[in-house]
Amino acid sequence: MSSTSKAKATASDTVDQDVAEPDLRAGTTAVQNQIDLNDPGMTGREAVESSLAAQAE
Repeated sequence: MSSTSKAKATASDTVDQDVAEPDLRAGTTAVQNQIDLNDPGMTGREAVESSLAAQAE
């Protein structure tokens, strides 16, 4: 029987890693940041359309 070991990540493991995009929201508006793109029941397009329709009301 083989055993597997999992190393635990520590703070020092991630300190020196570069960030791909340090500010993901740079250049976006507050309205764009309010759109919930994490709704599993909607596509990204549907989420944007829903948000725009709500603003138009």
